[in-house]
Amino acid sequence: MLKQSWKQKNTYLKLWNLAIPAEQATMEIEEGIEPSKTEIIQDTKLSIARSVDIIKSAKEEVLVIWATSKTFAIGVNTGLAELYTHATRNGAKVRLLIPHGESIEDTTNNLKMAVPQVDIRIADKSLETKITILIVDRREVMRWELRDDNLEDPYQAGGEATYSNNKSIATSYATIFETFWKQTELYDQSQTYIKMQNEFINIAAHELRTPVQPIIGLSQILLSKRGKIEDHIELIQTISRNAERLQRLTEDILDVTKIESHSLRLNNEIFELSDLISNIVRDFGIQINGEDSKRLKINYEDEAGREDQEKSSFIVKADKARLSQVIVHLLDNAIKFTGEGSITINLKREESSSTYN
Repeated sequence: MLKQSWKQKNTYLKLWNLAIPAEQATMEIEEGIEPSKTEIIQDTKLSIARSVDIIKSAKEEVLVIWATSKTFAIGVNTGLAELYTHATRNGAKVRLLIPHGESIEDTTNNLKMAVPQVDIRIADKSLETKITILIVDRREVMRWELRDDNLEDPYQAGGEATYSNNKSIATSYATIFETFWKQTELYDQSQTYIKMQNEFINIAAHELRTPVQPIIGLSQILLSKRGKIEDHIELIQTISRNAERLQRLTEDILDVTKIESHSLRLNNEIFELSDLISNIVRDFGIQINGEDSKRLKINYEDEAGREDQEKSSFIVKADKARLSQVIVHLLDNAIKFTGEGSITINLKREESSSTYN
């Protein structure tokens, strides 16, 4: 009898711990709050129908972590676009996290064309799981187990689902989503940086190779020559021009590293801008005269259209070396992309300020 009484007491305590306090239940009824519940849904048709209902009821946001890219493709093929359109029209933001996979770009592009408001991020393939998670307004969550994403029928591909309207559970899943979302953003930024770095290395390698080859080749030719140095002045000038170009390229690469490390410093000084431009134009004129003087000409005029010897005075305070670097790059690119004709540099004051164009 005593043993039976102890069992009854244990059963009572378990039920007591599981029960909702009367005050809480009364408050939920008075305020129209649906009681918290968590339920397992075995029937995939019922779980999908439930998810459709809660997405349509979304007022603030719909968050989805897809198990695989194939699972996402199955959803898109069965009318997700229409469902997400309904949510966005209600004012809800829709954000999707999808692991990278085959044809993911085509699938996401198709959805974005249908529903431009949807925000999609492609995560690393390592994010693939056997679970798709849906969070709506941080108050409801649906979690599906994946049975087989090679099946096109969503009812067959999906497995057991768990639904909960417990706010604490939904908020916890939303926090997990935000963590993955931020992680994916950082991953995208790192991939962009790596791509830019590789492109820079490829361009730098090509640009460095261009002046190095004539320096080596012409130096070898010069070493094989005999006679006075004046007889080989053209070879020496070509080597000198390419050596100067090589120096500029190495300085550019060093500047890039300084910019990335935030250690680039400007040394401002007062100087005559017109003289600086004149000297640069003169140097480039000598260079192109030695290569193809009939096809290209560089002109430099001040705001009054005066020629080099009669330029107006343009006193500025700036980093002379950096400003020279910028002008050299502009001229270098202009020459590179101008087959024939003329390149004109015009320097003038702006009336509203002391800056120059």
